[in-house]
Amino acid sequence: MESTELIPLSGDVAKITRRAEEFKDLHEALQRNLQTYLPLTMEALAGVHQKIKSSVVPDATRQMTLAALRRKSRSLIIFAGILKYRMSPDIYSYLARLDVEIAL
Repeated sequence: MESTELIPLSGDVAKITRRAEEFKDLHEALQRNLQTYLPLTMEALAGVHQKIKSSVVPDATRQMTLAALRRKSRSLIIFAGILKYRMSPDIYSYLARLDVEIAL
């Protein structure tokens, strides 16, 4: 998902804002399925976060990886927030819950 740049996960707020503005120009199928692929992306981030958190990787590497996952999660939340009213409130609350899990 990251390589498609459909969802900006870089942490750069300017880039996230620009992608959100460009979102209205994307194909209608991509716009319609936003509430499917945003939660799937967040679930993937949360899954990787759990695996890394419980792994036996050296602490410095683990902390760097977890920080990168938190940045990506936060980027997704910002992107979803800019695209207000395009998804049901349940989706936003689900994304926020997963973001909190990743932040811990």
